[in-house]
Amino acid sequence: MRLLLEHYAAMTIPRMPGDAFLAHLSGQNSFFLDLDGMGLCYFTSIAPRFAANMELLFWDQKLGADRTAVAQYCVKLAMDMFELTRVSTTTPARYDNNRSDRSPMLRFLLTSGFTHEGVLRRVFPWKGELRDLNILSVLREEATWQLSMTTSEQ
Repeated sequence: MRLLLEHYAAMTIPRMPGDAFLAHLSGQNSFFLDLDGMGLCYFTSIAPRFAANMELLFWDQKLGADRTAVAQYCVKLAMDMFELTRVSTTTPARYDNNRSDRSPMLRFLLTSGFTHEGVLRRVFPWKGELRDLNILSVLREEATWQLSMTTSEQ
């Protein structure tokens, strides 16, 4: 657990405080996957036969095409284990001058099969300001990927 916290603290992306992160990992309705040293996928607010929230972290913060299968594997595994009908996630918005979201994680999640559902405005505190959060989800009938947990890094 100490190593997970060290990796998490070293990340330069918007994130919750370390104690809140630990509370998520050790929560009663939580489940996490160590991605063989490449990162962490964790699910919170799991309501079996209904829904869960997912967070996906790669320690090197790279979001290459080979990582899409990792995201899909995590979603599929949780859906199968807990008989979920949907998995949701959020990612902080990163706007350019035209108010277009240029978040790499948003693009990655869309490529991985998630659907953008909306924006929670000024809800996430980061570096002294409140940031918008994108809300995304994938439904069981959309998660039709045939895959296994293999990447080019393994």
